Amino acid sequence: MQNSKNIVIALLALSIPLVLGIYFANKSDPMVSPELINASYLLDQQVAIADFNLIDQNKQAFTAEQIKGEWTFWFFGFTHCPDICPFTMGTLSAVMQMLKQEHDIDNIRTVFVSVDPLRDTPERMKSYLETFGNEVIGVSSTEPELATFIKNMGIVAKLPKAVNANDNYDVMHSSSIYLIAPNNAIAALLRTPHSVDDIVYNFQQVHSNYSK
Repeated sequence: MQNSKNIVIALLALSIPLVLGIYFANKSDPMVSPELINASYLLDQQVAIADFNLIDQNKQAFTAEQIKGEWTFWFFGFTHCPDICPFTMGTLSAVMQMLKQEHDIDNIRTVFVSVDPLRDTPERMKSYLETFGNEVIGVSSTEPELATFIKNMGIVAKLPKAVNANDNYDVMHSSSIYLIAPNNAIAALLRTPHSVDDIVYNFQQVHSNYSK
């Protein structure tokens, strides 16, 4: 009889760590970073988007308070861009449509940051962005303030020296897309080449992890 009790106690002692191990393994699952396609998952770092005070295409102030509670894709470009910018904005427009219509995601918008404030006036951006849907916010600012924001976001943008608004010039700039979470944390950095399917997939992975 005593031997039976000893065996039961021994089995319990072995099973408790096993049960606890399974429990804590399951509890840790939501913390596992999702696998993204051609992108970096950054939500677990909880780094907030850099402070900004910009002007939108309607000549209204645009600050971090206005994106709280929403998912936003951020792309940095300029309206005179011949290829990368219209392609990327067109891709994001298709992403918006798919997420809203097929995945019932409503709290999501695109923010287009002009790195060419000399030529990209609010009026110019408003006309340019109408092609890409109603969910797009076009923003820019004066050169010193914009330069600080771009630098803080890790974006590279180089304008030619000694140019004016009437000149025909190109702007070298980063082509990655930032995904910002509703709590204003940088959720992911999406690298080129951009495709609708990859961006939608990456968003779903980040969105699912954020919801947990």
